[in-house]
Amino acid sequence: MNVEEISAADLGQILEAERELVLKTQDNYRQLKQKFVELQERLHDVTQQNEVLLARQSNTEKLQQNFHILEQQSRALIQQASKITKDMIRYLLFRSTTLSELRESFKLELVEYERRLEEVDDQRQMLQAKNLKLEDMLREQRVESRKATEEWHDKERRLHAYFEEETAKSIAKLQTERAAKTSEASEHAEQYREEIRGLERSVSVVYRESMSARKMRQRFTGYKQHSQRQIACFIVKLRSSRKLNEVLLEGLQREASWKQDETRLLNDFEHSKKNMRQIYDKLEAEYTIMESRASDEAKPSRSVEAATDIEETAHLKKEATKRHENLEQKLEMERKRHKEELASSVARLEAETKSKQQLEDTIVTLKKKLTINPEAEKQLNYAAAQLLAKEEELKKTRAHYKELLKRMKVSLLNIERKYKKTQANFEKSIVF
Repeated sequence: MNVEEISAADLGQILEAERELVLKTQDNYRQLKQKFVELQERLHDVTQQNEVLLARQSNTEKLQQNFHILEQQSRALIQQASKITKDMIRYLLFRSTTLSELRESFKLELVEYERRLEEVDDQRQMLQAKNLKLEDMLREQRVESRKATEEWHDKERRLHAYFEEETAKSIAKLQTERAAKTSEASEHAEQYREEIRGLERSVSVVYRESMSARKMRQRFTGYKQHSQRQIACFIVKLRSSRKLNEVLLEGLQREASWKQDETRLLNDFEHSKKNMRQIYDKLEAEYTIMESRASDEAKPSRSVEAATDIEETAHLKKEATKRHENLEQKLEMERKRHKEELASSVARLEAETKSKQQLEDTIVTLKKKLTINPEAEKQLNYAAAQLLAKEEELKKTRAHYKELLKRMKVSLLNIERKYKKTQANFEKSIVF
C-alpha cells in the first residue's frame, strides 16, 4: 500500500518535472529560433555588405588603373608644357638678339639717312634759291625783251617811214635832177646804198637782241625743268619713306595681333589647366569618400564571418560594373577633351611662332631694301618697349606655370597617398 502510494507520488513528481522540462525545452527552442532568425538577418546584412565591399574593391582597382593613366598623362603634359616654355624662352632670346641687332643697324642707317636728308635739304634750298634767281632773271629778261621788242618795232616803223620818205625824196630828186651829171647820180646812189646798209645793220642788231632774249627764255625753261625733275625725285623719296612707314605700321599691327593671339593662347591653356584641376579635385573627393566609407564599414565587418549569396553578389557586381563603366566613360571624355584643347593650343602656338618668324624675315628684308625714315627711331623705341613689357609678362607667366606645376605634383602625390591608404584600409576590412 505504501509502495503504491510512493510510486504514484513519485510518478506525479516525475510527470510534473517532465512537464516543466517540456516547457523549458519549448521556451529554449523558441529563443533559439528567434536567435536563429536574428542571426540569419544579420548574416544577410553582412552578405550584402561584403558584396558592396567586393564591388568597391573592383571599382578601386579600376580607379587605380585610371589614376595611373592620368598620372602618365599628367607627366606627359608637364613635359610638353616644359618643352613649350623652353621653346618660348629660346624664341624670345632669339627675338631680343635680333631686335638689338636691328636697333643698332637702324641707328647707323638713321644717322646716314639724316645726313642724306640734310644734303637733300641743302640741295633743295640751293635749287630754290637758283630757281628764284632764274625767275628774277627771266622776269628782267622778259621786261628787257618786251622793251627791246617795242623799241625794235618802233625803230622799224621809224626806219620804214624814214626809208619811204627818203626813197620818195630820192625818186623825186632823181626825177628832177635826171639831167644832172652821171657822177653826181652815182654818188647819190652810193650814198643811198650806204644808208640802206646801215638800216639793214640796225635791223640785224635788233634781230640778234631778240634772238638772245629767246635763248635766255629757253635757258630759263631748261633750268625750270631741271628743278622740277629734282623736286619730283625728292617727292619720290618722300613717298618711299611713307611706304616704309606703312610697312612698319603693318608690322606693328601684326605684332599687336600676335600679342592678342598669344594672350588668347595663354587663356586657353589656363582654362585647360582649370579643367584638369577640377578632374583631380573630383578624383580626390571620390577617394576621400571611399576612404571614409571603408573606415566606417570596416568596423562591423571584423566581427562577422564572410558569407556568399550568388544571386545578390552577381546583381551587385553588375550594378558596380555599370557605375564604373559610366565613371570610366566620363573620365575618358574629359581626357579626350583635354587632349584636343592641348593639341589646338600647341597648333596655335606653332602657327603664331611661324607668323612671327615670317614677320622678322620681312623686317630684315625691308631693312636691306628700303630707306629708313626719321620716324623709324620712335617706332623702334616703341617696339623695344613693347618687347620689354612682353618679356616681363612672359616671366610672370612662366613663374605662374612653375608654381602651378609644383602644386599639381603635390596634389598628385597627396591623391596617390590617400589612394594607397584607402586601398590598405579596404584590404584590411576584407581580411577581417
